[in-house]
Amino acid sequence: MSESDNRNYRFAKNNPLQRDEPSRSVTEADAALYGTVNLTGTDRIKVKKLSIFDIYPDPAQPRRTIPSAARLQWSGTANTVSEMLAAWWELAQAECGHDIDLRNLVIGDSESERPEESEPIEASLLALADLAASIFSDGLTNPITVAKHQETYRLETGERRWLAYHLLRWLTNDQQWENIPARVVDHIDVWRQAAENNARQNLNAVGRARQYAILMMAFYPNQAFTPHYECPSDRAYYAQVLNLDMPYGQGQKILSTMAITSRSQLTTYRKTLAVADEIWTQADDENWPESKLFSVLNSSSHTPTPPASPLADKKNKQVFNRIWRVLHHGNGIISQEDVDHLRQWLDEVEKRL
Repeated sequence: MSESDNRNYRFAKNNPLQRDEPSRSVTEADAALYGTVNLTGTDRIKVKKLSIFDIYPDPAQPRRTIPSAARLQWSGTANTVSEMLAAWWELAQAECGHDIDLRNLVIGDSESERPEESEPIEASLLALADLAASIFSDGLTNPITVAKHQETYRLETGERRWLAYHLLRWLTNDQQWENIPARVVDHIDVWRQAAENNARQNLNAVGRARQYAILMMAFYPNQAFTPHYECPSDRAYYAQVLNLDMPYGQGQKILSTMAITSRSQLTTYRKTLAVADEIWTQADDENWPESKLFSVLNSSSHTPTPPASPLADKKNKQVFNRIWRVLHHGNGIISQEDVDHLRQWLDEVEKRL
């Protein structure tokens, strides 16, 4: 085992990795799935081969390749990627109820039979196997894109290609799959990243909600967002934008980048950020289309109950009127009873929010 096999690098918890559609042709994979990476004139571009063990995934990437059940079994270090892949493989076989000849799918000479329909975990593994098989047969013609980050690199685009190289390295034990062609840019550009995601037209409903949140965060560069790995859940990270307003005149920029025409869709993505974590994870793992998730959002069982209007209660109205008179006219007093009543009401509202 090479020395670089023993290098450890730190990933964010619940590493977000992208989800792409499978293709057996590397040309089709590059053209249809990856699209063209549009680099601005200010970016200095370098193409080189980098060790897959020196590259980190972008924790804010809206796509997911690895199912949540497999991510939970990954420590996030370089020397445990193969263990995560093995866990993913076991999960897929347990889900579908039959053996999956992963090695033959990727580097074998014979065609393996495919089921007409696949379960979610099985389907995600087969998609990665297809891409790895294409790279094994024809090579990789479209490099990934990375930005220098301290002594390592952070992925901007191509996380699924990077993961396919890990799969090839593990299955073949061949060091030629340790180094992946990469374009090196000055910095990660979330708008460029979003444009590539949009070009593929296959982000699921949760992925599009993540994409919306990432672009909203870009409008607030001075906001101290909690890092992904410190949030209690994947959804909670993106939900940090729920209380942020769209900057004046910037709505069209998000609409154009995400290739949508209706502002009502942005409202729906905001609602998606507020669903229960279990719904969020299930919808992402099972690749729900927007129509299915939207039907859940519109169901009464998942519609949050708004807090009661403070003036709907007669006692509240009397207390507020007294406070208003004191503040505006200096007429009357605010009693301790009024203060206690307001404190109790605020506690009740907080519990409901």
